[in-house]
Amino acid sequence: MSFEARHIDFGQLWGRNNDKYIIPRYQREYSWNREDVEVFWNDLNELKQDLFLGSVVLKEKENSRIEIIDGQQRMITISILYSALRDCAQKNGFPRQADKIHQDRLVEIGDFDDEEIGIIQVAPSLREYFSRTIQRFPKPNFSNPKTKEEHRVRKNYLFFSDQMAKAVQICESENQRKNYLSQLLTSIKQIKLIEIRVSDSYDAYRIFESMNARGVDLSVADLLKNMIFSALDLKDSGEDIAQRKWTIMKENLHEINVDTAKFIRYHWISSNNFLTMNKLYNAIKDQMSSKQSWSELLDDLVDDSNLLKNLYLGGIENPSSRSDIDQINTSLRNIATMGFSQCYVLLLSVLRNKSALSMEWKDIRVLIEKIETFNFRYHTVSSMPANRVEKFYSETAKAIQELVGGEYAENRLGSTLQGIDIHFKHILPNSLEFIEKFCQIRYNTSKKARNRILYILKKMELHKVPHHTEELAFSENLSIEHLLPQEPSKWGLSDEEVKPYVHSIGNLMLLGKKLNSEAKNYSLERKIKILKTSNIISTREAVLEISTDMKWTQEQITARTQALARIADLEIWPMVVS
Repeated sequence: MSFEARHIDFGQLWGRNNDKYIIPRYQREYSWNREDVEVFWNDLNELKQDLFLGSVVLKEKENSRIEIIDGQQRMITISILYSALRDCAQKNGFPRQADKIHQDRLVEIGDFDDEEIGIIQVAPSLREYFSRTIQRFPKPNFSNPKTKEEHRVRKNYLFFSDQMAKAVQICESENQRKNYLSQLLTSIKQIKLIEIRVSDSYDAYRIFESMNARGVDLSVADLLKNMIFSALDLKDSGEDIAQRKWTIMKENLHEINVDTAKFIRYHWISSNNFLTMNKLYNAIKDQMSSKQSWSELLDDLVDDSNLLKNLYLGGIENPSSRSDIDQINTSLRNIATMGFSQCYVLLLSVLRNKSALSMEWKDIRVLIEKIETFNFRYHTVSSMPANRVEKFYSETAKAIQELVGGEYAENRLGSTLQGIDIHFKHILPNSLEFIEKFCQIRYNTSKKARNRILYILKKMELHKVPHHTEELAFSENLSIEHLLPQEPSKWGLSDEEVKPYVHSIGNLMLLGKKLNSEAKNYSLERKIKILKTSNIISTREAVLEISTDMKWTQEQITARTQALARIADLEIWPMVVS
């Protein structure tokens, strides 16, 4: 491996030397957050000596730009800092200095056409936003950031701008403000780096890969992207197929808020041996024997990212309006609501191989309903360890994958699916344990807790009236009503008195948001009168029963909690699903 290294100030590297830079296509997105820029800002302003920012790896010029192999997060962040300094100078009456920062540190201006060319060309996913914000002067336009990258650029710019504004505000004169801004610019230019330059693309990729071994925060996704992009060249037309496909995959995952590295691991262990994240990269790399194999991996990742999106969203296509698929999508949405993702390893393999193994939708429906019930009993209610099931899901997913093209696949598939039942029954808590844990479920204001309660109450409603209430039960216009109010003064009780039981599931009912706002903290009689008008059958029946005695104390709440637990155990989420 051939390279040159030297100590350098950032001012020597960046601007006024005609060098322009580009972020290579395989690099990860801009990821610095508030904590990162705050540490950087404090170090820049508080250290007695010049700030040292480590090494930056560059690949010699190709098509007029130098590639930043390692250091893109820092280079983008310093560009954001320069833009905030430029705009602060402009706001404080130093337009000539602001324009000089812009032209020396952020853009290069053509000789005759006045076209501004950014000193750094960021990745295509960020390029348009970066151009109209950081590299535009005057009047940068930070409005309407869409992606996480764009939001980070805006937030980091605002952080730097706010810090400068605070510092300038305490300056007592124009000269002090000028000195502060001048000193800040000098501090940036005097940042110390080790510049490493390579001339060969292969060396560049190897150095990028080795960053992980040296402790730099590169994820499996970063490393695999590096390898895939190094294997797949641009087309003669300039089309970047690898970038296009990688972007499709990222967009699918962004829609369901799934981390790229986590998805790649799920994809891999759904058809290969189970392994942990720290062994994933080498396992994949060892199996890739050619450029074609990397290309096929990327195609598989794109396909599975779309499949995973449909699994998360309950969006399996149903052009023939099959009831089995409708029920599958309902169960998939319920599984996503519970928030336990290990089962997707198995589901990826099942849906991916459905056609090859001639699986019927009704059999897939039964399996997914079993998984929904298992997830509720095992994870949501009993809080059992996830690692006990993830390896099993992976082994079963691999077994299904290996059936494709084999003899007696149908019979062997049946045995594999029966093995899922056996495993579930073996590790599930028994009825007494489930009922005990169910009775401990409590409401709180977190999104996760609210979704759990809504899921339970909706399933209770659908259990009573399976058909005509389905649309109502899954409407966003539903809320959770505390029959005994959270603020119980009108009931002659204190917050401390009701604290042990007011959030118990026995005190909670499903209600439309309009009626929920009407019920407020009124007396029991007045609330029951309002709740009797609800379209939610389970709520209406419950308040009708309560109205016979017109009594709602801890004793009644506990009794209803236990009754709901028994219904949950035997009827709604039974251990054996037919």
